[in-house]
Amino acid sequence: MLNDFSFISHSVAALSFALLGLLVASRYLRRDVDRVLLLACVVSVTWAVALAAQSLWGQPSFFVRYLLELLRDAAWITLLFALLRDSFRSTPIVGRLRRMLGAATITLLVLLLGFGVLEYTFDLDLLNGKTKVVGQMALSLMGLSLVEQIWRNAVSFGRSSMKYICIGVAAMFVFDFFMYADALLFGQVSDSFWNARGLVNAALVPLFAINTINTRKQPVEFQLSRSAVFHAGTFMFAGAYLLFLAVGGYYVRALGGAWGEALQVLFLTVALTFN
Repeated sequence: MLNDFSFISHSVAALSFALLGLLVASRYLRRDVDRVLLLACVVSVTWAVALAAQSLWGQPSFFVRYLLELLRDAAWITLLFALLRDSFRSTPIVGRLRRMLGAATITLLVLLLGFGVLEYTFDLDLLNGKTKVVGQMALSLMGLSLVEQIWRNAVSFGRSSMKYICIGVAAMFVFDFFMYADALLFGQVSDSFWNARGLVNAALVPLFAINTINTRKQPVEFQLSRSAVFHAGTFMFAGAYLLFLAVGGYYVRALGGAWGEALQVLFLTVALTFN
C-alpha cells in the first residue's frame, strides 16, 4: 500500500480537500463563492477517494471514475461562474462574452455528462477514448478562459481578494490540460502525470484556504505593520519552500523509477505555480 505512489498521492489530496471543506463549512459560508467552494471540496474528496481506491483494488469502474472527473471539473467551473457574477464589470461586450462562454461551457459539460451516463447505464460505446480525452482538454481550456475573463474584467481593487483562488484553479486546469495533451499524443495517460496529480491538487489547497480566510471581514482590535507581517511571512515561506525542494530533490534522485518521475512532475508544477 505505502509503495503505491498513486494511492498516497490521491489519499493526500482527499485529506487536504476534506480539511479545506471543514474549514469552509465551520466558519466561511456567508458568500455564494464559499458555498460553491464547499461543494467543490466535497466532489474533489469523492474524486480523490475513488482514484485512491482504484489504485489498490481496481474499483470503481472506469465509467464511475470518468463521471467523477467530469463532476469535479463541473464543480470547479461552477466556482468560477460564482466569481464571475461577483466580479464582472457590467458592460455590453463583457456581458455578451460572459453569456457565450457560459453557454459553451455548460453545453460541453452537459454533452460529456450525458454521453457518460448513457454509456454507463446502457453499456454503450458512444465516445471513443480519444474523444473523451479531447473533451477533457476542452473543459480545461474553458476553465482557463473563465479564469482569464475573471481576472481581466475584475475591478482593480477586487483582484487581491480573488488572486489565490484564480491561481489555484488555473494551475489545476493547466496541469489537467498538459496531462491529457500528453495522453492524446502518446495514446495513454502518463504514469508520472497520473501519480503526481493528487499531490499537485493537494499543494493547491493552501491557496484556496488563504483566499477564504483573507476575504472574511472581521473586526481587528490591533494589527502589526502590514509590511512587517508580509516580509516575515515571505521569509518563513521561502525558507520552508527551499527546505521542501531540497528534501524533495534528494528523494527524486534516491527513489528514481516511477516515483522519481512523478516527483519531478510534482516539483516542477509546484515551482511554476508558487514562483
